[in-house]
Formats: sequence, C-alpha cells, structure tokens
Amino acid sequence: MRLLTALFIVMLAAHVSAAENPEQNPEKLVEKLGNNRFRLGDIVIDKNTDSVRFPAKVNMNEGLLELLLCAPYGKTHESLFVTEVDAVYLNLALIMIGCEKGKVRVKHQGEDVIPDGTLLTIEVAYKDEDGNKEEVIRAEDWVYNKKAGRPMLHTNWVYTGSFIADGEYMAKLTGTYIVTFHDSFTIIDLPLEEGADDTVFWVNKNAAKKKGYPVELIITRIKAEKPVKIMPVKETAREGKTKEPGESEGPSEEKKIIVDITLLSEDRVKVEEKVYTHRELEAYLKNLIANKGEENVKAQLISKKEIKYSTVVEVLKACQRAGCTNTSMVMVPEEQKPVNEK
Repeated sequence: MRLLTALFIVMLAAHVSAAENPEQNPEKLVEKLGNNRFRLGDIVIDKNTDSVRFPAKVNMNEGLLELLLCAPYGKTHESLFVTEVDAVYLNLALIMIGCEKGKVRVKHQGEDVIPDGTLLTIEVAYKDEDGNKEEVIRAEDWVYNKKAGRPMLHTNWVYTGSFIADGEYMAKLTGTYIVTFHDSFTIIDLPLEEGADDTVFWVNKNAAKKKGYPVELIITRIKAEKPVKIMPVKETAREGKTKEPGESEGPSEEKKIIVDITLLSEDRVKVEEKVYTHRELEAYLKNLIANKGEENVKAQLISKKEIKYSTVVEVLKACQRAGCTNTSMVMVPEEQKPVNEK
C-alpha cells in the first residue's frame, strides 16, 4: 500500500506541475473526509466500499453509443454521459481503491479481444424531479442492446487505465473515460465480445433521463472477481438489427465519412493519395467538418510500421483543433492494406 501511495503522489505531482498552480502540494489535493473516505477534486473515494463517486450529466437520450462516459471535449455525439472530472484524477482514484491493469490490452479501437484487469460495477445515482428521493440503478439499464432487442444485461466492466505517451495521458487528451466499443485510450472498457462491434449498444430512451439531467456515477471494485458472462456476437454488423419504436438511426453508413490518415513520418501524413503536414491536415479536416458536420466525420489514424507515440499525439491534437473528436488508431502490417484503401 505504501508503494501504491507513493506512485499516486508521484503521478499526481506530475499532473499538478502542468496545471495553472505548479507550486501547489499534490498531497493537499486529497482531502480527508473521515471514516476512511477521501475527496480528490469532485471525486469521493470510499475505501470501506472500494468505490468512487463523482458528478456527471446525461449527454444523450437517443442514438448509437460507443462510450458510456467522456469529457466535454470528447466524443460527445456518441457518449451517454459527460463529466467535468479530470481523467487523471479519475484514474488515480481508481488506483486508490485497488484497480490494476491486466495482461490483455486493446491495441486499437474495435479490436476483437477481451481486455482484462480489475473488474468493476457502474451505477447511476440521481434524484427525482423534485430533488428529494435518490434512485440508484445499474448503468446498463439506460443502455439498449439492439442485436438482442432488449436493455443491456447487467455485466462487469474492466479497468484498463489508459496510458501515457510523450508526456500526455491519452484518456485526458482524447476525453475517453468509459467505453462500450473497445478503445486503447480509455480508462474503463467492456470485457464482452460485443465491445468489438460498434452497432450493438444504443441509448435506452425509454429509461434514460433527458439530456443535461444531473447524475452521479458510482464505480465499485469487485472484490470477489466473478467470471464475466460472455455474450457472443454471431451476426455481422448489418444482420439481425432490431429497432425500438420511433428510434433514430443516427448517421447512415452512406453519410458517415471515414478519413484514413496514414502516418508517414514525424511531420507528414497521407490522406487518399495526397501528403499533408499536420497544419494542412487540420485545415483539410476543418473544411470537411464545416461541410459534412462533426458527427459525420471520423478520423482513422493508420500506421504501417512502429512509430513514436509523440507523432500519434501530435496528429490527434491536429484532429482535435479541427473539431474532429471521433478518432481511432489502427496498426496495419506492411503487407496489409488499410481499411477503406482501394
């Protein structure tokens, strides 16, 4: 535990050094509440129940999901909840309740693997319209499994922790906190086969509160790690779809544009057959988004060889400056053609 606390302080100090007040003692950021409870920013950490609790808001009440939770600058067009909580603080709070990464990691968005690590449950706490009685439900109750034609079954989630590249914590950089569609940048992933399919999970609009409704998310570590029930996805993405009455389909496959960005060097990328600098790429994406809309443009970073993550970070920043928050990373062997490449 002393080693864990030391690691916590070191990581927090590194985060504070980049903040507006670099002289602030990181230890003072953790407030003792008594009875083995602590506060880190807006996060309450309860060591008695091995849980963390923090504020969020409902971000969608219909549509296709790839995330359960993101930052306000993240993929808000496909995230059920949004929070102002800092990704670094959330990760450190989870470490404080005993979360550890596993051996199986997701290398790119949508990879067909089952990530492992500390298992978690996620609950949603909210008050009634009068602000009096509090209700606590499982987060899955507000998610709809379109393939199964029913609300999402209660399941475990898995701590993956994201990672640091070139001094940037990738969950913070991308605003990716909790996903339903596998992502290497996320802090918490879904240890189910459905996590490799981005057409399965939608907002359960018959249950979810209206957009902007205040809630609190409660993430609890499972002490007795029960086996996760795997729900195989046998149909292809276009087979066996069911639709809720009056449900919006969201952007169609024909309307959605996937921009393949092949990383060539530290300062050059290729889109289709044209080579761009990072600034030129930013201008290209800005123009595309202005014409097609942010929700219809997805940037897919492709590398045919091992590259420095500093290059990935710079390209991601260029995409974000352009207003393109929907990004993913794919590593492609030299002999294999990237997705969508003719």
